[in-house]
Amino acid sequence: MGRKCKYNNSSVISIRMSDEERQDLDKLMASSRIDTVSELMREAIQLFKSNLPIEMKQFMDHSKRSVYGRPS
Repeated sequence: MGRKCKYNNSSVISIRMSDEERQDLDKLMASSRIDTVSELMREAIQLFKSNLPIEMKQFMDHSKRSVYGRPS
């Protein structure tokens, strides 16, 4: 029997970064008063999406692509 997950539909994304990149990330989080990398990434994604050209926004809004066999 596995342990219960707090978020049933969550995904884990991992990246590799250099020590310098990690230090930059830590400084950015401290100066922004962001506590977790997850919070920072969510904010970064929203900022990225808000700066997309209208054609890309329309594509993202209407795309029905599946990821690993699951509807998006």
